[in-house]
Amino acid sequence: RPDDPLALLVVGVVAWERGDQAAAIKTLEAIDKDDPEVGMLAMNTLGQWHILRGEWLEAEAILLKALKRSPNDLRSIRDMV
Repeated sequence: RPDDPLALLVVGVVAWERGDQAAAIKTLEAIDKDDPEVGMLAMNTLGQWHILRGEWLEAEAILLKALKRSPNDLRSIRDMV
């Protein structure tokens, strides 16, 4: 299914690994962040990618959103530091 959150995550990661960062970010942004299994992973991955690209405000925004959803999420806390 083209709207399957896990499938989108895999497609995004593959795009990133192949060097197409813009497509990777766009794909992960399309994932429903409320998805119980993939939403947090997508937000954390997006945050990490924005950090790697030096996009600090974008990284902060997505990681704060992740922390708001799950205040004890260690990955989001680690990436915010």
